[in-house]
Amino acid sequence: MCAVQSLSPPAPVPNASSPSKPPTHTTPSTQGGCLLRINDGPAGDGVVTIAVTGELDVATAPLIGDTIHRINSAQPINVHLNLSAVTFCDAAGLNAFLAADRLLRATSGRLTLIRPSPQVRRLLTITKLDEILAID
Repeated sequence: MCAVQSLSPPAPVPNASSPSKPPTHTTPSTQGGCLLRINDGPAGDGVVTIAVTGELDVATAPLIGDTIHRINSAQPINVHLNLSAVTFCDAAGLNAFLAADRLLRATSGRLTLIRPSPQVRRLLTITKLDEILAID
């Protein structure tokens, strides 16, 4: 299991291709050779894309909720959670997906899981969460 090392995200840097868009943040967490990296940035039209890399377990999954709480405001947003580079996911990761979906729906937003890795897709299928959560 990976433990989370608390790191402050870097100062926001405007998107060079579109200076009017909000900044992209990176939240890395490493310890014992494990890595969870969350990059969040604008995708336009009220959609924020969060790319998750590494392992989602009891120590690292809360970073998803923390990130969504940070970017969520009174206005509805939709979050695309790119899971293509997730190498491990346990029940804590699945719970983070459900909690994020509940949080976003409470403000008329929506969570969509984008390109889940084979490991994550298998878990979503076995647990039937693929029938509850939006997956693209």
